[in-house]
Amino acid sequence: MKNIGQFLTLLQKVKRLLNNEYQALCPAHADKVPSLHITQDQNHILINCKAGCSPESIVAKLGLCMSDLFINEETSKIIAEYNYTDEEGKLLFQVVRYSPKSFKQRHKDNKGEWLWNVKGIRPVIYHLPEILKADETIYFVEGEADVDALRKQKLCATTSPGGANKWKAEYASYLAGKRVVIIPDNDNAGYEYAKQVCYSLIGKVKELKCILLKEKDISDWLDQGGDITTLPSLEQDISALLYQGQPIEITETITGFRFRWAKEKLIINVSRIRSHTDGRIIGNIQLIFEATNQEEPTFSFNFSSSQTRKQLTNSLNEKYPEWQWQGIIDELCRQVRKLTLAGEPIQELWTSADVKPPEYLLDPILIKDLPTIIFGEKGVTKSNLALVFYIILTLPWYDNPLELGAPNRSIQTVILDWELPGNIAQWNLKKLQYGLDLPPLALYHRRCRTPLADDIEALQKFLAEIKAEVVIIDSLGRAVGGELLKDTENINRFFDSLDKLKVTSLILAQTSKERDVKGKNKHIYGSTFFEYYARNIFELCKAESMDEDEVSVALFHRSSNLTKLQKPMGFHFNFNESKTIIQREVVSYTEFLAKVNRQFQLIELLKRTPLTIDEIMGALEIKQGNAYMTLKRLKDKGKIIKLEDGRWGLIGAKLL
Repeated sequence: MKNIGQFLTLLQKVKRLLNNEYQALCPAHADKVPSLHITQDQNHILINCKAGCSPESIVAKLGLCMSDLFINEETSKIIAEYNYTDEEGKLLFQVVRYSPKSFKQRHKDNKGEWLWNVKGIRPVIYHLPEILKADETIYFVEGEADVDALRKQKLCATTSPGGANKWKAEYASYLAGKRVVIIPDNDNAGYEYAKQVCYSLIGKVKELKCILLKEKDISDWLDQGGDITTLPSLEQDISALLYQGQPIEITETITGFRFRWAKEKLIINVSRIRSHTDGRIIGNIQLIFEATNQEEPTFSFNFSSSQTRKQLTNSLNEKYPEWQWQGIIDELCRQVRKLTLAGEPIQELWTSADVKPPEYLLDPILIKDLPTIIFGEKGVTKSNLALVFYIILTLPWYDNPLELGAPNRSIQTVILDWELPGNIAQWNLKKLQYGLDLPPLALYHRRCRTPLADDIEALQKFLAEIKAEVVIIDSLGRAVGGELLKDTENINRFFDSLDKLKVTSLILAQTSKERDVKGKNKHIYGSTFFEYYARNIFELCKAESMDEDEVSVALFHRSSNLTKLQKPMGFHFNFNESKTIIQREVVSYTEFLAKVNRQFQLIELLKRTPLTIDEIMGALEIKQGNAYMTLKRLKDKGKIIKLEDGRWGLIGAKLL
């Protein structure tokens, strides 16, 4: 054989590997996955079939004999000599290129004779003196021919001797403080070689970029008309090289992302990501080494700080020196910033599509996929009413005494309770079961102690396990955490986390101490953001009663972004030691006069007796202009009439 290339032309599916090794289909057996490995040792071609075929059987199938595996050097011709010198330009050794393509290294002994080895000779990079003096960009390529092709274009370039996989870590010191752009050969061996160079240079050079060509190499690119003035525009972040052909597997989680480096068998979980107004992106990191099942403790990290990246890289390098941490951590931070700031994609939504109106899970209380808030003062039976809603959803209970529209199937519902332990909710549910004459019921309840946003991963796992569709949150204040009147960040985190759970929510909340600007209605305790983010808001009010065992309550629909406001709903509770009974009842506006609007209030007053304008102003505590406006609206609706004596009265028995 003249060279190894001639031998390779006789094989099928030849693929170049590292260390000048090749892989191909073995001709001595029915090979489907290349199992024949070929390499050259001095003047001898070495072949090894991983399936066990003997070299004799392989060469026989090719019509050769064993002696054909020896390379006849007399047919090879030197076509180039590449000098490697020390810092002062003194020759250290030569790389000699032959045709057909092969390489050897040699150095001169004390007598000036060539010795065909480099034993005892200090290895250096190509054109070392020029590299040490360079202030401009240095292009690192594979092979001396590529270097010289760039030098002809008056660019500064270098390589290391021996080609792919012959890089030595000590070469990095020659490039320290320089701006380096790596241009790998466009094959697997070329990329692996370039990555070895990259890992050694990270943290030592001033700046590190890469150019990934579609052509075979930089010489091929130039031969095909590549314009050197466009090279800067082709530069990419070094991460494009580090993970070329082996993309990071990225999976979105409930509060962040899961990054997996397949080759390294490394998982980095990033959770509880928070983007601050000052530009910082903060989150938690956990490292998992798949090969050993080792998990590092979770810790907080600033993805926007170069200092914290450097500190983490140094710490991991000390603990796991066999890993190339700078490339991993730099790419992690780049991906986290990119994904966090990306936002949601724009959707094109057409009205011509089959668009359906919002769906009620509990009609007219609970709208599917949206948060509903019921707020009220302490002791107005919010938790008990929520338990009845729980029953209606889970059975489902079509002929329920609250006369609410039940779903057409059982809806798995969970109570997330920041107020009471499970046994109390269990006892209250048992009393309702007895009082409403129902079969035994299962209660899905979770006692919560930390704000929802800080417990989101565990909650999501729990809800997914039981396939929950509705959560009842009791109560809003503790589920949000922080100072409700001022801490808008926690409020934003709460609703963001609730949205990520992808469930319908019923949220129980407390009533504000102050009334609104009109001095009439109260609101949800805390920031007004609660009312902006909630899409459906009800206020639960209790009528005054002398009997502690019986309570009448009314549910007033205060706000809705998607539906009309519902009429007030009245419920009557009857409590005793062993059971609780609840029934729907007509709202007595006399008992809840302060909770309804002026038109309702005026009608309730006029039910008793006709009134003059002054009497109306006094009873409703409003000015004359407001009184006339209310009267006009009711008159236009045909509800009231002005009598001959100047008083106002109802028309028949009509109500709003």
